Amino acid sequence: MGASLLTLERMRQGYTQKQVAIAAGINRNVMSGIECRRVVANEAKRRAIMEVIGGNESDFFDRQTGLAK
Repeated sequence: MGASLLTLERMRQGYTQKQVAIAAGINRNVMSGIECRRVVANEAKRRAIMEVIGGNESDFFDRQTGLAK
């Protein structure tokens, strides 16, 4: 499986994982896990990430599983 859409969008915008994690109030290791689809992002984390990178949550996260697309 390739990079998640979340990862690609973050990189397109020029952010590092650390920058997004800090801005979203999430541990960088958790952010990495979310992007790599190893960690399920709960609703609060998904919203916080979307506030940083923008866009629609449904474009980047699977509604049923909470995993990054």
